[in-house]
Formats: sequence, structure tokens, C-alpha cells
Amino acid sequence: MKKDLLELLFPPKCPSCGKPTPGDPYGICPDCLAECEGTLFPRGIAIFSDPRPEYSLSLYKYRPGAPLKMMFAVKNNGSRYAAGFFSDKAADAIVTCREMPVCDVITYLPRRASASRLRGCDQSMIISAGISERTGIPLEKLIKRNASSGRREQKSLSREERRENVRGAFSLAGDVKGKRVLLFDDIVTTGASAAEGTRVLIEGGAAGVCVICLFSKL
Repeated sequence: MKKDLLELLFPPKCPSCGKPTPGDPYGICPDCLAECEGTLFPRGIAIFSDPRPEYSLSLYKYRPGAPLKMMFAVKNNGSRYAAGFFSDKAADAIVTCREMPVCDVITYLPRRASASRLRGCDQSMIISAGISERTGIPLEKLIKRNASSGRREQKSLSREERRENVRGAFSLAGDVKGKRVLLFDDIVTTGASAAEGTRVLIEGGAAGVCVICLFSKL
């Protein structure tokens, strides 16, 4: 009843194009939903690091369009409609991917604290929680971002600068010994952040690490 009243007072709008979408379970307009479904392309990607992830899976190629607009709707505005869509699709890909080993726990690369305060959310935590709920794989915060690292925004840096920028940016925040960990990262550009997260988990005693991301340039 409360949800119906809220939607009556504040009709949902498509997180990609902004069109009203009352009654749609995802809150996504038909045209944008068709594009998101049509361009969905789960595939293995290669993240080169030492140690390397056992397997890495991406849902979309990184390119302009409705899916990427929806990703930024989660990142910038905490859109629950877009987050629910991505959680569903990621969970489906995990369950159906034969190459990915079964994981014991899900974790994520946390957003920079300043960005979380500015936007009011951590998109990786939101989507990871949705994946956990849909797959039954427990969610644990196993990685923390070091506040004193003074890291710059990755998007403005070159490949080598990204690798150097994330070195030492993360540290272990929980017990990973003997666990195979599924590491979530929303967007993989060069793989530097995912590689650093993998290193932290493996050196902390994880039995293995698999990576899942929504978008990849690799």
C-alpha cells in the first residue's frame, strides 16, 4: 500500500531516458529495456595480474547506450530500478556460467568515501547485495579502501597511471581464509582495481577469486 501510494505521488521514471514508467516491475521504458536486453553479452574477460583471478565475467561491453546510462543512474542517483535490473542479470549470468567456479562469498570494491558522501550511495554495495539475495551467496565486506591513500579518480588516468594509482588503495576487512570469493566491480576499464582487489584477497588467504563486472573495456 505504501509503495503504491508513493508511486502514485511520484510516478517512476525510466533511469535511462526519463520517460514515466508506472506499473513496470523494473521501472524501465520498453525501448530502453529492449536495448538493455538486446545488448546483454555475458563473456569472459582477461584481467592480467599476479596473482590472477580464476575467472572474470562481464555482462556488457563498455559503450554509450541505455545500459550505461542506467549504470550511471545507480552510480549518481542510487536508482533502485536500475540496480534491481543489473542484480537480476548478474545473478543469472553467475548461475548459468559453466566456466565460473562456485564461490563461497560475494564482496565488492568499495567506492571512495568522498564519492559515497557526495552521491549518497555506494553502487557496488547496492548491486552486490542484490546479487547475494538472488543467488543465495552470502555478501561480506571483505575489502576496505584505505582512507590515507590519497587516490585520484581512475577515469582521468592512463593505463599505467591507473595501476600505480590503486597500488595499496585497498586492504583486507574480513576473514577470507580458505574461501573462494566472487569480487564485484561495476566498470572494468584496464582491470587495475580488480587486479589489486584480487591481490589483497589472495594474499589474505582466499582459496581463489572470481570477478564479475557489469561493463568492461577489455
